[in-house]
Amino acid sequence: MLKQQRLYFFPLPQTHVSFRKKVTLHIHPTHFYEFITEVVGLKRWYIFFLLRHTNNFVVLTEEMKKNIQSLFPDKKVYVLPNPVNIERLAISKKCERAENRLLYLGWYIKEKGIYDLVDAVEIMARKGTKVYLEFYGTKEIVALKDYVRKKNLTSEIEVNGWIRGQKKLEVLHKSTMLILPSHSEGLPNVILEAMATKTPIVATHVGGLKEVLNDGDNALIAKVRNPEDLSNKILRCLEDKQLRQKIAAKAFLDAKTKYDVPVVKTKFEKIMDEVLS
Repeated sequence: MLKQQRLYFFPLPQTHVSFRKKVTLHIHPTHFYEFITEVVGLKRWYIFFLLRHTNNFVVLTEEMKKNIQSLFPDKKVYVLPNPVNIERLAISKKCERAENRLLYLGWYIKEKGIYDLVDAVEIMARKGTKVYLEFYGTKEIVALKDYVRKKNLTSEIEVNGWIRGQKKLEVLHKSTMLILPSHSEGLPNVILEAMATKTPIVATHVGGLKEVLNDGDNALIAKVRNPEDLSNKILRCLEDKQLRQKIAAKAFLDAKTKYDVPVVKTKFEKIMDEVLS
């Protein structure tokens, strides 16, 4: 991931150095800040040389803005969140939401909290809670399947490959809630998609999620790396349909007013007007 960042981000500022062109650099990965602060030696000198010759930065979150400004206080840093297309995420046929069907969408890596989620389901199962979790994702799928099998949870948990398009839409609209127990995050599209489809959300307060989700308002927030607390938040959401409807409705309103494509497009146009003026 970090090697890709070096390839994707650093050649662009050279156009400014060589040809005296204005450069606005869009930094998308949240780990970019950690990467450039940890690199040492000649690589560090080269990276900072190029970045200092960049005119402006565009980032996803206010937190990332503060981080970049701490390194380059003389540069203008703009915040442009990921967009979500609410119109395209509508579904033509009516879908009834299940009462006990949990959903995870994303990478199968430890940092996404997937093993915390399996442990949370195990806790609920031991307490007699009838629940079914569907994983849809990619990366380390064999390791996750092995973990579920070792926990004897194959009746409660299904691990699938990645889905997209209509299938993904149907899963979002039918699931009781989306769970994202990440240890670190930027501004993941799956959260915006859940908001746009009125899918209740249980997530952790990390990275850009701290700027999007509020506990009891548009989501339920669980403690990081804490399966017990995660299970409690999931159970609370399962047992209170009115709460699910309330947080889903507020999340949809937030998606429509802050992250829908026309809204983000307007923000982007304002940024470009300022950059080019």
